[in-house]
Parts: sequence; structure tokens; C-alpha cells
Amino acid sequence: MAARRTRERGLTMVELMVVLVVIMLITAVSLPSFMRTYQSYQVTDAASRLVNGMKYTRYEAIRRNLPVNCVIGQTGAPATTTVWTDSNNNGVVDPGERQFIFSTNVTLVAAGAVPNVAGLLAAAGVGPLVPLNSTNAVVQFDQRGAVNPPPAGALVSYVSNTIARTAGYRAVILLSSGSMQTWQADGNGNWTFLH
Repeated sequence: MAARRTRERGLTMVELMVVLVVIMLITAVSLPSFMRTYQSYQVTDAASRLVNGMKYTRYEAIRRNLPVNCVIGQTGAPATTTVWTDSNNNGVVDPGERQFIFSTNVTLVAAGAVPNVAGLLAAAGVGPLVPLNSTNAVVQFDQRGAVNPPPAGALVSYVSNTIARTAGYRAVILLSSGSMQTWQADGNGNWTFLH
């Protein structure tokens, strides 16, 4: 009986090129969707960090049984927005004070740059919204964790991607009791409750 010889073979150059073209097409089709999702995630993450900074400040005020400030300010060159717990209420970021530095792309924006603020007001139903200055604001929490002095409505800060507005907007609403809500909107300003 004659031995059969089997020939082992790998991929031909044509087969390899076809596989590479298919991979490139799939990547080209999925990349824009991935980028939109990633940019939206960045905006949500920045809003969550803002909420966490305010909550930390509130808990510090309750824990220490003293009023403590949460400060929104500009630091560094180029100027970037920073939110920090001002434990000694001196208006300066000191070593050891918890802080969050926004990126230059995903940052706090003025209320005038946000679409359909009236839609947020209607959806939230918390009374008038008082926008916090996106570059210079102080919110003080008293020893009970309430905003001091109580605002004439609810305080609100807006977060967005300044380069990719399609990533949407997030609104952090701070009630006078100290509780917080986070809302999200698409690029057209259709607001929905996030948490």
C-alpha cells in the first residue's frame, strides 16, 4: 500500500488580504459608534465625579459638625475647572483636600450653552433652577448637610463635551436639603432622569 502524502498548507496571500479587508471594513463601520459611546461615557463620568465631590463635602460637614464649602474654581495654566472640598474654607486648594479636575474637553458649561433648559425644569419638577457659575462658585453645606444659605430653588451644574456636543449633556441638580439628582440629555436637549 502506497503511503499517502498530505500536504500542509497555510493561508495564501489572497486569503490573508481578504481577511484584512474584512477586518478593516468592520472597524470602519463600528468606530464612529464606539467613539460616540465613549464620549457619552466621559460626560457621565464627569457628572458622577461632580456629584461625588459634592456628596463628600456634604458628609464632611455632617461628620465635622461644621459648615464646609464645595468650591468650583479655575486652576493652572491653561485654566481648567476644579471642584474641591475646601475643608478649612480658605478658597484655595490645599494638600489633602479632595479635588476633581475636569479635562479641557469634558467640563462644566454655562446654562446658555445647554439646549432645552426649560425641558429640564419641567421634567425635574423641583422649582426654579439656579445655575452655578461653571468657573467660580461656592456651595456651603451646614452641619446637617443642607445647603447654606438655602437657594431660591435648586442649584444646577451642567456638564458637556465641548468638542463633541453629540455626546449630550448632564445636569447635576442640588436641592436645598443637600440631596442630588443627575439628568441626561441627548444633543437635542431631550432630558431623562439618570439617578
